[in-house]
Amino acid sequence: MTGAITGAGIFVALAVLLLVLAKEIAPAATLSTLVAIAFIGWLAAETLSTTLDQWQSKVHQHPSPGGLTVAGGRVVILAATYGVAGMALLPTGAAALACAAVAGVAALIEVVALKSWQPGMDTTEVRDAWSETKQMTERLAREG
Repeated sequence: MTGAITGAGIFVALAVLLLVLAKEIAPAATLSTLVAIAFIGWLAAETLSTTLDQWQSKVHQHPSPGGLTVAGGRVVILAATYGVAGMALLPTGAAALACAAVAGVAALIEVVALKSWQPGMDTTEVRDAWSETKQMTERLAREG
């Protein structure tokens, strides 16, 4: 879900940046080009990011291990995928660099907001929290 929100934010930021600076860095940037960059970048970034997350989960034997590899990897993956999509679809290197910069900043905001470097709950903690939630729900149902 956060990937979709971040992708939408990147699309809006790219649209504003490239359409405002269209004459200077991307004279051929159209809305359909921006949609294509946003979709290709989002799809590639989410695929690579999920692959990195799964690999880290296996290495650390933890469903959400956190760490700088996961957090930094997310920033690098987003910047790289949107940059490559920009290089493929936009006429200038400056426009592709703008795509990479916007995606990198958006990814950095996402990582800081979600504190992706911190480990999440392990399997036992999730099971305990779920059990507590079920007990609380049963207790509220009996009282209400």
